[in-house]
Amino acid sequence: MRPCGLLALEKSAAGERVTRYHLEAGLAAAHALAPSPEQTNWPHILELYDALLALDSSPIIALNRAIALAQVQGPDAGLRAIAALKDRRTLEHYHLFHAVHGHLLEAAGRITAAVAALEQALKLALLPAEKKFLAGKIERLGQ
Repeated sequence: MRPCGLLALEKSAAGERVTRYHLEAGLAAAHALAPSPEQTNWPHILELYDALLALDSSPIIALNRAIALAQVQGPDAGLRAIAALKDRRTLEHYHLFHAVHGHLLEAAGRITAAVAALEQALKLALLPAEKKFLAGKIERLGQ
């Protein structure tokens, strides 16, 4: 028996037009159906982000695509995608932009740059849980 959410997704896919809502539902389903983070179908997620970016060139969508790209092709590919963001300035005050950048820098072995990006994310973060997570990661990288 298929879960209700997947049945609704299948029904919504009827028709000839694919909308951002179909793609976003597909992304949510791909993440929800992954048995574990390591078994996530990142190539499929990257395809969905490519299609979504074709419909909406939002810098947030482009940032999320960079994450998927890094999962498929490695952190350097994700870093290149971040460097190529058209509206990067609009993300300068978005803590998750700096957190993602820091994570990819860390994965690429660029620890000093990663700490700097994570420190910027920490300055911009509002939620106590996010601040605690970022501070802990900065501390671990500094050791």
